[in-house]
Formats: sequence, C-alpha cells, structure tokens
Amino acid sequence: DEYIGYSVTDTLKGYKTIYKLQTVPLKDLYTQRETVMIRLLKTDLKLMPGALALLDYLYKKKMAMAVASSGERNYIKLGLNKLNIAHFFKNITCVSEVKRGKPSPDLFIEALRKNKVKASEAIVFEDSLSGVKAAKKAKIFCIVVPSQNKQGNNYHQADLVIDSLEKAINFFEENPTRERFKLSLSVFVILEKE
Repeated sequence: DEYIGYSVTDTLKGYKTIYKLQTVPLKDLYTQRETVMIRLLKTDLKLMPGALALLDYLYKKKMAMAVASSGERNYIKLGLNKLNIAHFFKNITCVSEVKRGKPSPDLFIEALRKNKVKASEAIVFEDSLSGVKAAKKAKIFCIVVPSQNKQGNNYHQADLVIDSLEKAINFFEENPTRERFKLSLSVFVILEKE
C-alpha cells in the first residue's frame, strides 16, 4: 500500500481519490477509521518477533528510545500500554506535531529536536518505504524491517534491511560504530496486527 507510513489525513485523502469517494466527507472517513483502529489496537495487536528482546537490549545498553509515528497520539499510547512497553520510551512524537508527515523528514527532525540529539547520533527502525525516505531525508541511519506483507518492496535507500528485529541486536553487537547512537527512534515497527 503506497500510503503505509503516511499521516492519517494524507492517507484518507489518497483513498478518497483512489476509491472515488469524493462525496464522502473526510471527517466521516476519519471517524470510521478511528473506530476500526481502536478496535484493532484493543484486540488484534502483538509485538513483532524479536521486538521485546531488542527493547530489552537497547534499554540495558542505556540507549534512549522514543516513538516517532505518523499515527495519532491516542492510539500510539493505547498500543504501547496494551503491549506493556510504554515504559521503554522516553517520549512520543506524532504527526500532529509537524506540518508534513512522511515521506517528509519533519517528524524525525522534530523527534531529534525534542530529544536534543543530532541526526548522526540517532537510528531509526522503520517498516515502511515512506518512513525510510523520511529518515534518509533527515540524514538518520535507518534500519528497515519490512512488514511481512511488504517484503518485496524496494528498500534500497535504507542503510540496512533485515527480516527480523532479532537481527538488529546482531547489528549493534557486530558494528564498531554503534557507540555513536544515543537515541533509537521507533516508528511503530514493533507493533503488528495478528
């Protein structure tokens, strides 16, 4: 889906065009989407394989972690709390805090500013092509773990493409430059619908 990683508003505007829904008010689509998202977050959410191990690893290495997401704050918090992982994250930066969502770098630039970290000191874990583009435009090292249904996408812009979060731990253990990273930005790659 070309809109994965985009803001909710941008996604819904795109869907209105693709599915010829110009007569349906954006507000109505937004309300319907929110209802579905809240239900899915409450019932069909699980951690991606290796997510908890990676979170524990980064926590023990004292790397600050933050969420930077095109999602809305209410369902980001709901998901983090449902999965009992909110305590790992220093803060949340969501799309409502910036002018443009992904693939613009605004979201990541705001997260860097909020956490007082330079782009060269951060690492982004992504699961969408638009997120990879945003991370690279922000000049942040990017590891992509493609969603299971998006394995075939072209992620050549990412610094590293891995098929599971467990392999991210190997990257940190084997990479001599890992000490430069002070902040890990996760864009909900750790959450996946069952």
